[in-house]
Amino acid sequence: MVGYVDNEFKVPNLKLDENDSYGWFSKNNLPSPIHPKWSSTYEFIKPLLDLREAIKKNFNKLINE
Repeated sequence: MVGYVDNEFKVPNLKLDENDSYGWFSKNNLPSPIHPKWSSTYEFIKPLLDLREAIKKNFNKLINE
């Protein structure tokens, strides 16, 4: 799963038969091994993530003017 949050939050209890673990990772510090389809998935959603960052940056700029 990919998403942006302003602050990390505690994940509710995970069912052991559905998950091994979880973690918070930046795009420059991903876990290993990683799913083989991660690169193609990231390339697909990257424009949306970049748009979100551009909107956030411009919104903050407008607020602080």
